[in-house]
Amino acid sequence: MLSKYFFMNILLVFILLSKLILVILKFFKKQIINHHILTEEVANTLEEYCYYVFQISVSLLLIILFNPFTDKYLILTFQIKLFLFMYGVLGLIYYSK
Repeated sequence: MLSKYFFMNILLVFILLSKLILVILKFFKKQIINHHILTEEVANTLEEYCYYVFQISVSLLLIILFNPFTDKYLILTFQIKLFLFMYGVLGLIYYSK
């Protein structure tokens, strides 16, 4: 998988999914509401919830990766660097609209 640490893998996938939901809601919110898939209130609540979940999850990831008290999780492999790069690109896409 991504790394030998199960919690790190779960956290990375969780962060990626929450960011993808945010990007999808950002670009397709009007279409989702117009096709009666979600109401505007539910879409706004979901967007707000995903934003807070993303921020908390990234904060946890940074605490784990850059913890000065242990070297256990200092494992910046290619896959983790790729995930962090993807978060950055998705963030730029999200804030560009």
